[in-house]
Amino acid sequence: FFYASINFGLAEQLDARRDPNRLNYLQLHLVQPSELQEELHQQYTPEAIREYLRREVLESTRNGSQTLREKLLDWLRAHLPLGFQRGEPQDERHEAWLFSKCHDKSFRMTDEALNFMLCGMHILSADKLVAPAAAQRPTAVAGARSNDMTVQRSGPVTTEEPGQGS
Repeated sequence: FFYASINFGLAEQLDARRDPNRLNYLQLHLVQPSELQEELHQQYTPEAIREYLRREVLESTRNGSQTLREKLLDWLRAHLPLGFQRGEPQDERHEAWLFSKCHDKSFRMTDEALNFMLCGMHILSADKLVAPAAAQRPTAVAGARSNDMTVQRSGPVTTEEPGQGS
């Protein structure tokens, strides 16, 4: 399920791919995908992912970590937001983007820059970062009756009465 779509290179994942019975777990109801997904969502929070990146890549002295840091900076350099300091020369835009927006005064990569990068890489969902509670609510189901829609609607909760909006 989760591990089938993303290759983490974990030993457990590699072993699981060699398991000839891996498709039977679902059919025999030995694995509940919704419970597994919920457990993984609780463990792999945006904070946990950012902390892991900081510890294992950005602040690491291990062999190869500098190469990974350079790749992350290259990604940020290549994904300069279109409207950022429009009208300025390209070199100045890149420098301002990398050194004033993506890093703090102690040259530590900001949470915002990491979120931008992780969302751009489709690792994090921007919707869940901005409104985590709203992203958890179920959406309206096609063909549902109008009185059912109040329970299943997605988005921010409003307290306005119908017909009294602005």
